[in-house]
Amino acid sequence: MDMSKNGFRLPTEAEWEYAARGGKNNNNYTYSGSNTVGNVAWYNFNSSYEPHTVKTKAANTLGIYDMSGNVAEWCFDNWKNNYNGFPTTPDPVVNDKKKEHIIRGGSHRDNADSCRVYDRNTYNANSYHREYGARVVLRLPAD
Repeated sequence: MDMSKNGFRLPTEAEWEYAARGGKNNNNYTYSGSNTVGNVAWYNFNSSYEPHTVKTKAANTLGIYDMSGNVAEWCFDNWKNNYNGFPTTPDPVVNDKKKEHIIRGGSHRDNADSCRVYDRNTYNANSYHREYGARVVLRLPAD
């Protein structure tokens, strides 16, 4: 099923980071909602290398849970080594011939550094690992 026809899709990397940082209420936290990783994230030190039920750690300032740790999240954008040449809008950077997509947030198997809101990683979009997941966004109709 093509979820994009119903308005659902993966977030762009810019949208993901904006949400993880707390939107306009950005407090420059290292992790999504705190400077203390254990308050907001399941990661290799406290997870027993297993994913945990959502909402068992604190939310960020937007009320969003688990953007740091638990499962790393796919973004719509293809991987690019740096932000040079990125658009200034939150539009995704996509080249359908590339299969490497951006992963953000870190997982239950990662160290604390990988759970920082500014940390980026990449993986082949045709692969499956239980430490990767998806958070979808919904495009609301224009008023």
